[in-house]
Amino acid sequence: MSNYYSFVAGLPEIQLLDAKAYHTTFSIKESLLETVYEKDWHLLSFYYGKFDNHNLLITLDLVKGEWDERGNYSEAEMKEMLTGFQEEDDPRTIQMPSWFRRFIPAFQTNEALFQNMSWEDQLATVYYEAGMKCSNRYIADWFEFKYQVRNMMTAIQCRKFEMDRAIYVLGEDEFSMKLKTSNAKDFSVAVEFPYVSQVQKIMDMPNFYDREKALDALYWNYIEENTFFFYFSLEKIFGYLIQLEVIERWSQLNEEEGMAVFREFVNQLKSSFQFEDEFSLKR
Repeated sequence: MSNYYSFVAGLPEIQLLDAKAYHTTFSIKESLLETVYEKDWHLLSFYYGKFDNHNLLITLDLVKGEWDERGNYSEAEMKEMLTGFQEEDDPRTIQMPSWFRRFIPAFQTNEALFQNMSWEDQLATVYYEAGMKCSNRYIADWFEFKYQVRNMMTAIQCRKFEMDRAIYVLGEDEFSMKLKTSNAKDFSVAVEFPYVSQVQKIMDMPNFYDREKALDALYWNYIEENTFFFYFSLEKIFGYLIQLEVIERWSQLNEEEGMAVFREFVNQLKSSFQFEDEFSLKR
């Protein structure tokens, strides 16, 4: 196991309630590239891969937004990657994340990887699946936890608003299928997923801003508990990045902006289904 004593020892200590971090996930990236071994950077790049996902969706005109510089690939590299899939005789020679290798040809040929699922959610699904197959057990467990929390939240919302869980819950693994089909209060996953009650309490919070804070606290505490016995290793760095992102996000977001995010979220939902009167924002 690689030891990064000097690098980890030099990281400023951060707390959940910190108003501002000394580093950002972007500024620390250059130091990581200069410090960690290539095999370890491959593992850390899974963290930055979600920003690549955002940038890929922008490049494919599937979402609107600004390019996220935290990704592993530049705009030019992303476009070159897509062009290579169309022109190269053997696209396997093109360097790219494994989940891109599944997603891009499916999108270009309009052959869905998962039925009844948006392209954005299909990309998220193959990203989580790749993360859960990661050779590092700590990172794989984090991806599984995040995936399960996200799906649990989706299942709870679908049940609340009488939406089809089979469409919105990601994946076809055993855990996901239970969320899609079970009528039990805990979706019959309490044994394998001990965080059920915590997620349910978070989703019961009426204020979206408070819900987001509680969710980030859940992620933060998971990292604290599962990184306890890792001291100066790759796992410690990976957990630090996740916690750093939490502080980074909240240092840029006040309550008014949090409610703006909520309103945007509601508008997106309203475009896909009709709210019952009791959930009307005009009341």
